[in-house]
Amino acid sequence: MGQEFDIATVRSNVKDNVKQILANPEAMLMMSMLKSQSEDLAQHSLNVSILSIGFAHHLGFLKAELEDIGMAAMLHDIGLVKVEKRLIHKPSKLNEEEMSQVQKHCQFGFDILSGRRGLTPSCIDVAMAHHEQADGKGYPRGLVSNRITKVVKIISIIDVYDTITNYQVYAKIMSIKDAYREMMKGKGSRFDLELLLKFIKWRSIYPPGTIVELSNGEVGIVIGSKETNRLKPRIMLVLDEYKEPCKETIIDLSRLQPEMHNSGFRIIQAFENSAYGIDIQEYVEKGLVINP
Repeated sequence: MGQEFDIATVRSNVKDNVKQILANPEAMLMMSMLKSQSEDLAQHSLNVSILSIGFAHHLGFLKAELEDIGMAAMLHDIGLVKVEKRLIHKPSKLNEEEMSQVQKHCQFGFDILSGRRGLTPSCIDVAMAHHEQADGKGYPRGLVSNRITKVVKIISIIDVYDTITNYQVYAKIMSIKDAYREMMKGKGSRFDLELLLKFIKWRSIYPPGTIVELSNGEVGIVIGSKETNRLKPRIMLVLDEYKEPCKETIIDLSRLQPEMHNSGFRIIQAFENSAYGIDIQEYVEKGLVINP
């Protein structure tokens, strides 16, 4: 609204997110799955920040670097506050002129953040460059891969991932598996291939907070998995085979004998929050705790 914003408050929140992720990454990362049916720039920015911190931690970045990445991700889309809301929330495809206006948010973000005390060059660079592409066909400057920093490449991947797996007024929410399939179309051209493959392997098909249906009809919430066996996560069962609420029971698919997988304990479908009327936030409020 033309007023200054408090960088110290943003940094304090990012520092807390880094602390939480270092202590219990799966619990914190599940928070990015609690998405409401709305297009909320603040929620998107928070999700991208949390996921970027988590992925960068997985890649071996140090704590101070995680805080820098978290700040850059939190502020990456701040330039959108200068774009007309009718364009951001338009329910149909933007025409060429409208797209040109929306694309200006990168320059707007650069202008808002430039010269602000307490921000590193990465924050300003990400605001300007998060829509650049490895093949040079991105905007606003058409940078090629070797001129795009690793931090920008990381946040660009997660920005797209969170956007297409969240509510959009102009597009259907994609499942995680479909999102990966769509993003792989841009391997080496839109996205850095090595980082994209590492992100998919890290995030997995069934991240914490995913709602899954088993082959016996039961439905549960993924609450964690071993890094060495992401396809067989821990699940809290919440619906029985008739899709009726049942007493919550936790099973670990990685510990089951092979014959048990054959008898019904196999994941056959994965869904976002609200599938089968399940609201993950309700379980969090009831006391669901994800242990490291």
